[in-house]
Amino acid sequence: MWYNYRSRTSRLQDLPSFWVSLLKAFVYPPAFSDMDRLLDFSEGFVLSSGTVPIDIPKGLVLLLYYRPKGEYILPKGRKNVGETLEAAAVRETTEESGFECHLFRHELPTKAQELRDPYHTEPIAVQQRMNHGVRKIIFWYISEVDSCSQQMANTQEEHEEFDVEWVRMEDAPSKCSFVDDRKIVEKALEAVPHPPLPLSLPVPELRDAYLDASVDRQALGFLSISLGGSIVKQLTGTAPYKIENETDWDGFGIMETKDSIVRLIRDFRAELCTLLRIEKEESPFMKVPEDPMTQKKWDIFRFSGWTAEGSKRTIKIWSKESIELVLSSLTSSPLGLLSHKVRRFTECSDPEYGPRLHIYQPIRANEDLHIIDDFDFLQGTALEPSSSSETAIPLSISPGISCDLFLTSLCLFEHEPSFTAQVKANMLRKWQLLSGSPELLGVLPYFYRVDAISSNYKSKLQTEILEMMMETTDATPNSSRTSTAVRTRRATENMNGYWDLILSPMHSQEHGTSTRNELPRPAQLSYAKANTIRDDPTELKCTTFASNSKGRYADIMRTTDQTWQQVYIKNSKSVLLEAKKISLVWQYYPVSTVQEVLAFDEARRELFFKRFQGKALNEVRLQFHHRQSPVHGHLKELRYRSDEWFIDLDLRRASDVLAAYQKSFRHDVSPVNCSEQSIHTLYHKRLQNQHRFQEYYGTSSPSFLEAIFKGEVSLEKFVDMPISINGKSYGTLRHHFNRATHILDPERPAGLQSLPCAFGLGDGHGGNVMVSLDSNPPALLYVDYEVAGLHTPFLDLAKPIYLDGFFNAMYADLLYEYVPYKDGNGSTWVEWTIENECVSIDYGLDLEPLWKTLGKIKLEYILRPALDLLEQTAPLQRDNAEETLACGLFCCALLSRNFSTRSDVFYLNLALGVRLATEMREVFSECFGWNNWPHGVMLTEGYLQRAESEPENRVIASSEKSGTLKSLRTEPIRDTNHCSCSWKREVFATELLSDAI
Repeated sequence: MWYNYRSRTSRLQDLPSFWVSLLKAFVYPPAFSDMDRLLDFSEGFVLSSGTVPIDIPKGLVLLLYYRPKGEYILPKGRKNVGETLEAAAVRETTEESGFECHLFRHELPTKAQELRDPYHTEPIAVQQRMNHGVRKIIFWYISEVDSCSQQMANTQEEHEEFDVEWVRMEDAPSKCSFVDDRKIVEKALEAVPHPPLPLSLPVPELRDAYLDASVDRQALGFLSISLGGSIVKQLTGTAPYKIENETDWDGFGIMETKDSIVRLIRDFRAELCTLLRIEKEESPFMKVPEDPMTQKKWDIFRFSGWTAEGSKRTIKIWSKESIELVLSSLTSSPLGLLSHKVRRFTECSDPEYGPRLHIYQPIRANEDLHIIDDFDFLQGTALEPSSSSETAIPLSISPGISCDLFLTSLCLFEHEPSFTAQVKANMLRKWQLLSGSPELLGVLPYFYRVDAISSNYKSKLQTEILEMMMETTDATPNSSRTSTAVRTRRATENMNGYWDLILSPMHSQEHGTSTRNELPRPAQLSYAKANTIRDDPTELKCTTFASNSKGRYADIMRTTDQTWQQVYIKNSKSVLLEAKKISLVWQYYPVSTVQEVLAFDEARRELFFKRFQGKALNEVRLQFHHRQSPVHGHLKELRYRSDEWFIDLDLRRASDVLAAYQKSFRHDVSPVNCSEQSIHTLYHKRLQNQHRFQEYYGTSSPSFLEAIFKGEVSLEKFVDMPISINGKSYGTLRHHFNRATHILDPERPAGLQSLPCAFGLGDGHGGNVMVSLDSNPPALLYVDYEVAGLHTPFLDLAKPIYLDGFFNAMYADLLYEYVPYKDGNGSTWVEWTIENECVSIDYGLDLEPLWKTLGKIKLEYILRPALDLLEQTAPLQRDNAEETLACGLFCCALLSRNFSTRSDVFYLNLALGVRLATEMREVFSECFGWNNWPHGVMLTEGYLQRAESEPENRVIASSEKSGTLKSLRTEPIRDTNHCSCSWKREVFATELLSDAI
């Protein structure tokens, strides 16, 4: 025995130390084992740590799928120098999986020194392995991770080829490829609480409350009916379930075809009302349009009404054939929602960046129904292509409002088992395809206002989606392994509003379908007597936004019942003209948005309007800029109310303006009628002989003419100086005045007389729009009708586009004490110099997302449809239309307000006005990101002549400080579009002749 022992000992000397230790433990008697005394030096071992990542609320374990070997393992890795084992475990888990995690505090027994708190984060296991003579010691922890959080991109090292797979707790041990990993997972699961049992849903109670059992749903053509919205999202599982009569109920139905939906509303409307317990319809005279053109534009129908108890009942109905068509598409699919209720924007959840706002403008299908934009899944890059080339990863994908309602709904009826679940599963697979998410569960954070969903109902949704995942695992074996990484969450979030405002393009509409309002004309105006008026002590200040008239508040006695009526008394030279035009405005604008005239005093030139409790929209906007607006304080229950408040108003304005254009669009204007249009007082009459410009600056010494070293530059000399803007030559101001005067001449046969006309307010900018501040949505009132009438819409749009869209420039003197120079860290800045008989301006105008969106609304929802109407009636006039708008914008920039005392504001508007007159499209693209011109209107670059016959075109270097004028070296412009030649007075006559030809 001794001999054998000695022989074996001599043989072990040639084996590695690990095998020596192992053999001693199993072959030698215990007296001779030294397993409890192992010694390795630093070069002989490595310390590693890993975790068992668990999403405890959802009952999921994270496993890594190692693609090269097809193995399921746990995340782990080597500890770095100076790093704790705990930190290494968290870091390695995050790096290999892409999910953030933290250690879980558990109660498993440990040999560590006991603490008073039984909960700890000590390792639950330690593992030893030998690899090429090096001992690897692995400490295992439990970590918590959220399976619905965003998976970070590019966290793995090059050699790590892992995919994440979420596995149910009960299935996780058997899924592991190695025995030790199975045991470690089993031990970890002993330490964590298991998710509660699925939510017990009161389906029978909800079905009985929402649907009348006496009506055969299948006989009406329904394949399924589900209940969604807040009534199910707030379910807690408590019993008995209490039905609130005042609750709004939002249902979702599926029928076989669109014809089935039309037939239901047309032939079985009473039965549908009975089914939903509706006693009073939202739109009782509504009829579904059955013409083929309109049929193609909608996919989902919304029906609504009220029960006897006052509960609102709504159902959206979608056809199976349309769903199948949408699901077969590999891209985001637009949907048309046919509805009586008009909604113009929808909030989209985005866990990465914060909420987005999808903005759209409904189109009228008939007198009672509108078609509202919707999508199956809204992809930001689908409508708003990013100009950045940093990454090709798309923006997040959110379910559209109708799909969101369906995906989060509770099935109450289906014609065959699992029909609803199968449709939901197919929709979620499309979302997964579009988003590149590795898991279907990733859709949860994108549901509408997910934070408002109760934890119990959220668990129900998670369980439902998990079941879909398990059912499709075999059919699509690698679907969860082919993931596209998404960007990490921004470090800072926009807490003051939506991080992104997505504008949906407007659908084209055929001309000639609208008619004028058939409304009774206002009663014959009475004459107010002096003894029946008492003044209101409320002070009415004259504002920048309405400086051409005077007014005051008062009370006027009714002659019928001798009661007092609050009025606004307007005094103006043109009040008689305005009184005549009010009845015309009534024909084209909604009655509620038009001022109500109570009396008229011709001798005093006074109009008595019913008093409107509110403020001018641009005045509210100005106060909002200075954080003094009531918008900041009212309606506190609304999220991001400021964005929605302004956007809703501008969308309604755009809808009213476009509707008036469509009702009155015509192409039979005589030269006499054109020259007599009132709108020319705002444009051509101001331009003639530079009348308004001389009125503002000819009799004074405006600050923008002051020169530091050379005294003053005369106004006459100033208009003949060539202008350089941001390094590019644009000719002289006189040239642009002459050109605009020529283009906007109402008596020129080839100009305004050739353009179609439509009814417009003429001066419909935000200063002439009154809004209420005590209601939601706010009431809206258009005021000042002196220049309203039939005229070209492309001149009508100039005022609202410039005064509202370029608000930060037009009213910069009211917004800023001074407009900063380039290095002043301002989003709006301007620098200028006058030297060597040249004017050089450098400027920047970077609008905030909200104001940029308001400008884009006017371009997308008024200008673009107006251009479409032009294409249908007079396509050869598209160049003329754009030139008219461009010159109108130039006129608004230079001749709307007096900037004698603010050189900075003058030069900022001068730069914008000249560029708009010359390259309007480029400015719209820069300031608003808008390029959606009709294809038939795509003209060659530089279609507006840019003063080719100007003095030696030169770039004038900007001074380092705003407003300084000093000697600077000038260089000739190196631009093939510009030639260097001396200014000649005869050039303009040549242009006129050429234009006439």
